Amino acid sequence: MKQVGVALIALFRRTLDRLVRAAVSRLRLPPGLFGFRCIRAISPRVYILQTTGRRLGFSGTLNMIESRAVSSVPLPCNLSSRDRLSRSPGKWGFSFYDVPDRRMEETFVATVPDCRILSFVDQWGDESYAIVTGDNRDLRVRGTAYVREHVHLLRHGAPAQSIEKGRWILEQWDRNYSHWLQWHLPKIALLQDLGMADGIILPRKNRLFSVVDASIQRLGLDSAALPVFESEILHVGELTVVGMDDYRPSLLARVRERMSKPGKRRGRKVYVSRAKALWRRVENEDECWAVLEDHGYENVCMEDMSLGEQISLMEETAVILSVHGTGLANMLFAPAGCHVVEVCDPAFPNPQFYALAGALEHRYWLLEGRPVGPSRPGYNNISVDPGMLEQTVRRVDSFMVA
Repeated sequence: MKQVGVALIALFRRTLDRLVRAAVSRLRLPPGLFGFRCIRAISPRVYILQTTGRRLGFSGTLNMIESRAVSSVPLPCNLSSRDRLSRSPGKWGFSFYDVPDRRMEETFVATVPDCRILSFVDQWGDESYAIVTGDNRDLRVRGTAYVREHVHLLRHGAPAQSIEKGRWILEQWDRNYSHWLQWHLPKIALLQDLGMADGIILPRKNRLFSVVDASIQRLGLDSAALPVFESEILHVGELTVVGMDDYRPSLLARVRERMSKPGKRRGRKVYVSRAKALWRRVENEDECWAVLEDHGYENVCMEDMSLGEQISLMEETAVILSVHGTGLANMLFAPAGCHVVEVCDPAFPNPQFYALAGALEHRYWLLEGRPVGPSRPGYNNISVDPGMLEQTVRRVDSFMVA
């Protein structure tokens, strides 16, 4: 009976949510009438175009920098047919199959007055953000969304912080090393180019803050002079947001050019071990390492290195090989043409590093492993066929000689 009651309550809530969404979105009723249970989502571009000239004193601006385009990425070096690539988009919105000619989103910078940024910490310890305009609309930029957990903040909360001007670059996964490099640093570098690096809002101190601080300083900014998001609600009198594609070559190039330079030793071959990770470790790593050691690879754990040390290593790297994981994001600092060998779990076909390698003009290789144990896509340890590994690294060596 208890389960039936829980199911009925859940059904009632879903039905009520649908009715409220219809009332707010279609009938344009004020969301405050329903306790802000739902607010209308709108893109910065549409919001500015719709509001300019309609609201007295509205001063939003929109700077379109790059239009939508189609990526041009070669197949993995060890595959001859695109049909061998997974077509599963998973939760990433695109698949391995899509990468060779994936549509890239536009790049823009928009400034909107009178915004509140809401944040709650989710079950993984990550902050989940929403940007709400002065007329109570969900300003939808990548990595933000108004969800149920924000409702009580909009309903009862008062801004604990207030700044006159802020530049928004944060996303839900800003505590993740890979996502910080790929999604956050390109926005900062773009804002620098536009003379808008003042007021970049940094995340509150977390497990990644040493990397955040080091990367900000390496880009030439003083992190101590920038505002930090330290409350559940931040009011910003004039908020600038950035719209971008995750894998736009021009945006990634800005970061690489400013944070790294070619090293003296350009031929290093690096195996990034996940032996210290909680999941996605190589189950038969000793066997695999015997193969890699014979081919002159170095065995490194990126978590033992500072950001500067990781960048210095990548500046001299010709080959980086690893199971899918955050250490592969360091390819951002490797010279164009680096060989990237990714060992993946076929049950977890995440194409992000393939797309990143293509945007950076690296040579990408895809090596399938075998998940070990009960199916937990993304968390299973991986067994790698030593024979296939030997064949792959030999082919990489032949490319390097040629």
